Amino acid sequence: MTASKEIQSVEDLKGLRIRTQNSEIHMKIFKALGVDATPMDFSELFTALQQGTVDGQENPYSNILNNNIFEVNNMLVDTGQVYQVAGMLFSPSTWDKLSSEQQAWVDEASAYATGIERTACTDNNNSAKESLIKEHGMKFVELDKAQLQAATASVYDEYPDLKELADKVKSYK
Repeated sequence: MTASKEIQSVEDLKGLRIRTQNSEIHMKIFKALGVDATPMDFSELFTALQQGTVDGQENPYSNILNNNIFEVNNMLVDTGQVYQVAGMLFSPSTWDKLSSEQQAWVDEASAYATGIERTACTDNNNSAKESLIKEHGMKFVELDKAQLQAATASVYDEYPDLKELADKVKSYK
C-alpha cells in the first residue's frame, strides 16, 4: 500500500481514503481497518493521487514502481492483507477430451510452471520494493501483523463457507 500521509501503525490508517480494487472482500478488509475504501479504475489512479481524491492505494510493488506511484505517494506500507493467486482452469468438457497421458502432461507442466512463476513473482516483488525504497526514496513501514489480523478478523465471519479454505491458507508459512 502507498500513502501520502505518515503511517506508523494500524491506527494511522483510520480515515484514509485508499483506492482498492472494486472487489467486495478487498473493500471489506480495508473498511475493517478504518479506511475509506474507494474503488476506481486503475487508469484513473495516478491523477486521483495527484489531485488528492485518494490518499493512497493498494497494489503490488511492481505496479507501484512501473506506474510511478512514488511520484505522488512517499509512504510504502506493508499491510500483507491481500494475497492473490492465479489458477489454471479447464472446462470439464475440454479436460475430459484429453487422454489420461495428456492430463498427466498438463499436471506435470503446470506444477513445474508454478514453481518458476512463484520464484519469479517473489524476485520481482523484492526487486521492485528495493527500488522504491533505495532509488525512489519511499519510506517503508511494515505494520504489526497481529494488529492487522485482529482488526480484520470480523471479515472472516462474513464468509463462513470459506472458513476451511481460509484456515488452510493461514496454515502456510
